[in-house]
Amino acid sequence: MQKTIFTILAASFLLLSCKDNKPPRPTPEFTKSPELKQFTYSSIDVEPTKFTIDNSRDTLVFGKKDLVIYVPAKAFIAKGSNTTVDLYLKEYNNPSEALAQNISNTSSDHHLLAASKIIHLEVKQGLNHLSISPKHDLRIHFKRNKAVPQISLWSGHPLAWAAIKFDQPRLFNHRLKTGLYEAKQFADGSSIEAWEDKNLVINKENEEQEIWDNKEHLHLNYTINASGKVEKFVFEEKINTPFQKRILKIMREYPLCKPHLVNGKAKSVTGRYIFHVHQAEPRYKKDINYIRILGKKYPKLAAQKISHIDKLEFNYHIFNISKLGWIAAAKEIDSPNPVKLIVNVAPNLLVEVKLMLQKSKIILTGKRDGNQISFTDLPKNEAVQIIAFGDKNKQPVLASLKANTSDGVINTLKFSNSSYKAIKAALKKVK
Repeated sequence: MQKTIFTILAASFLLLSCKDNKPPRPTPEFTKSPELKQFTYSSIDVEPTKFTIDNSRDTLVFGKKDLVIYVPAKAFIAKGSNTTVDLYLKEYNNPSEALAQNISNTSSDHHLLAASKIIHLEVKQGLNHLSISPKHDLRIHFKRNKAVPQISLWSGHPLAWAAIKFDQPRLFNHRLKTGLYEAKQFADGSSIEAWEDKNLVINKENEEQEIWDNKEHLHLNYTINASGKVEKFVFEEKINTPFQKRILKIMREYPLCKPHLVNGKAKSVTGRYIFHVHQAEPRYKKDINYIRILGKKYPKLAAQKISHIDKLEFNYHIFNISKLGWIAAAKEIDSPNPVKLIVNVAPNLLVEVKLMLQKSKIILTGKRDGNQISFTDLPKNEAVQIIAFGDKNKQPVLASLKANTSDGVINTLKFSNSSYKAIKAALKKVK
């Protein structure tokens, strides 16, 4: 009897011990009401454009605005003898379209991205999703914008973009010297060429791109007077780059030269330095099939007087991609002295809160923690527009507010009943 009681007590003790040792259940950040649901972007998202193409042939696909996609033959891994595939393209050309999708113009390392265009690519054969063959790339052409001369390519998750490598032309530079002056040494016997190679050079990290964006060639004229002093040095081109200003400052320190002699008499002589930046040809210029298809008559290219790759790359940024999905053409920008902005909402209200920087038109999606939606790494003291939408009790709701990045905390976001159609119409007005 005692043995039986002891056994029961031991089992009870063991059961209680196991129960007490269970880890505590995590406390949710906020309670989801059964009447609320996460907002469905498909109700307001842009409609995809469907292109039915032959996977056995080279194809050019034209987007709705300023976009051309080159699809080489056998670009997609398809099964069976059927070569027909469907390419679905979504284009986000402006802030209102980006707001209608779960997009945030931030990189995975928390930099802001000024996006000139965002697209989403999907390819199907029937119900099967296809991928790009490892033997091929798609070539994406984004129209150049003078306001943003340099952009990079980004892919991955639309809330945290990652930079991707692409077949972009590489820049090279060199310096030429012309004129009648033939001396190899300065008056003190030191090498002229060694001094030039040390001082009259184009910095590859920043000046090379700067010159390419402004002028491919810069011409610096100068005179060596009868005494051997360099004077009257001036650029033929308008001075609008730090490189030109730096070189002119260096020319003031040009060492004394040996006089230029003509029939034994010292004479002044003119000379010129030519600073040249040029591009090495990228791989796409050697792609015969690509070059051939560009030579065909396409109305949208003909309207821009484009019939050759040289004219195409003058008007478009050309990128190659090896994966489908989200693609962004954007420029990475920094925010000096960044600030944080918090928007408070009701704890049980599941809404999407977005922010647009008025100056750069950058779209950001806030990060939620409890009833707080935070936006970090914002530029200080910049006007913003806050747009929020979601569903409450199966009823779409909408709110908007103009604010400043330096406001700190915003508690004045007021929601009103709306509809998906009204939300979409409201987003179209955001500029």
